[in-house]
Amino acid sequence: MKFNYEGNSKFPGIYKIINTISGRIYIGQAKSFQQRWYGHSTSLRSGKHQNRFIQNDFNKCFEQVGNDDFIEFHVIEVMDDSTKVQRKEREEHWISQFYDNQINCYNFHKIVSGNERSCYSLTPE
Repeated sequence: MKFNYEGNSKFPGIYKIINTISGRIYIGQAKSFQQRWYGHSTSLRSGKHQNRFIQNDFNKCFEQVGNDDFIEFHVIEVMDDSTKVQRKEREEHWISQFYDNQINCYNFHKIVSGNERSCYSLTPE
């Protein structure tokens, strides 16, 4: 897995995860990029990611290539001193740029409201 914090590992903001084999992406927001990426990478490697779409794609690609170098984490917007509400608004903006009903975007929802996250899948497929 490749981490591209660009010197912003401790900052909050918007990020994307790219599967360089399938071309699919996931958009998310974080209070700390480094901590959020640690959560994603740990859950993917253990087979327990909350988004079954990204987990199944990860498993398939890992089986094909034998490593996880195809997963990349990129900072797309640093939001120093931002609130969670501000980050959710920007997350929705970025998701709307890529959202395509799970063809090339892992996010399940365009809109993030309340405690709901845009990555939860109700089905394992």
